[in-house]
Amino acid sequence: KINDDHNHPSEKETIEVREFRENVKQRAINETTPIPRIYDEECAKAKLSDTTTVILPSGREMNSAINKARRASTPTIPTTQLFDIPEPFTKTLH
Repeated sequence: KINDDHNHPSEKETIEVREFRENVKQRAINETTPIPRIYDEECAKAKLSDTTTVILPSGREMNSAINKARRASTPTIPTTQLFDIPEPFTKTLH
């Protein structure tokens, strides 16, 4: 609750926002679902207070950080077509 003397959210709301952001980030890392859909699904699933909903960053505001987290877990594109084939994959089944 925001009082007359204070204009910042309470610790509870800040924690709820932090947990929401972490849930969206973890899903973005672990799934290939589009980030806007993940954000919308997490918004629908979360039981957030009115104050938390007001201070919750929009999907657009979170997009850069979520994309960065997803890119960090994605393997880089090879710069060459030359590579060693691991031994188990060099044998045929027949």
